Amino acid sequence: MDTMRTRRGFALIEALITLAVILVGLTGALRLQAGLLSASATAKARDEALTLATARLTLLRDQFAAADYRDGLIPGGEEIPGQLHRYRLEWRITAHGAPAYKHLTLDVRWPAADPANAITLQTLVPRTDLHRFARQQLLP
Repeated sequence: MDTMRTRRGFALIEALITLAVILVGLTGALRLQAGLLSASATAKARDEALTLATARLTLLRDQFAAADYRDGLIPGGEEIPGQLHRYRLEWRITAHGAPAYKHLTLDVRWPAADPANAITLQTLVPRTDLHRFARQQLLP
């Protein structure tokens, strides 16, 4: 009779140990999932910021090419709402060593109220004579 009680108690201890191991495993899996969700949100915000920056950089280059090259564009900035954050875009245009180029720098920071993340895009904008360029494209 005593051997039967000992076996039942031993089975209960085994069940408790198994339950503890399963709980530790589930806790680790939940922490991993939370980390993955956080990393995914960060990557999405960075991708959105890069998309906004690229679009604004293209727009500024087009405006700059159409404007008088000597005067160019003035530095500026604006806030743009995104899906996750509000983004703060700021751009600067400086003279480059070569007279035929201007240096355009675009900074994006988010969230706009208290920036914790940022990316910077830079490009050189060449001086182009649009009329001469168009004539060259039309000639065979």
